[in-house]
Amino acid sequence: LTIAALKQAVDMWKTENRGDYFVGDAAYGFWLQWLRDVEAGKVQDPKVGMQGNGWCFDVLIHSRRIAGTWLNQTADDFTGETAKQLHIAADHYSQIAKESMKNIKSSWDLAPSPKQFDAWTSQMRQEQIARLESAREHDRAAIEAITRALAAEEEKASKSPVISSTKSKQP
Repeated sequence: LTIAALKQAVDMWKTENRGDYFVGDAAYGFWLQWLRDVEAGKVQDPKVGMQGNGWCFDVLIHSRRIAGTWLNQTADDFTGETAKQLHIAADHYSQIAKESMKNIKSSWDLAPSPKQFDAWTSQMRQEQIARLESAREHDRAAIEAITRALAAEEEKASKSPVISSTKSKQP
C-alpha cells in the first residue's frame, strides 16, 4: 500500500490534470501564472479567483505538513537508501509548510478571501509567489527523492531470491 501511494505521488506530479483540475507541477504553473497575471493587471476580475487561491494555499500547507510527518514515520518501515530518500522527501515537504507560514499566523494572511480584496496588496501577492516558487522546488525535490526511494526498493526486490509457491515433487 505504501509503495502504491508513493507511486501515485510521483504519477500525479508528472500528470498535467485529473478531470477539470491541474495537478502536480502543472498546478503550480497555472497558479503562479494566475498570480502573476493578477499582479500585472491582466485578470479582469481577480475577486473570482481569490477564494480558490486562499483555499489552495491553505490546503498546500496542510497537506505538505501531513506528508512530511507521514513520510518520516513511513521511512522507519524501510532500510538503507529507501529510508534515507524518504526522510529527504519528508524534510522537503516539512519545509514547504514551514516556509509558507513564515511570519504569518494563517495562510489567509497572504491569500485573503474576496471580501478582503482591498487589503490584498501587491506585496502580499509577490510574497505568495515567492513562497509558491520555493514550495514548487521543494515539491520537485521531494518527488525526486521518492523516485530514488522507489528505485532502491525495486533494486532490492530484484536481488531477493524468488520463492516458488509450487511444491517440488520428491521421488
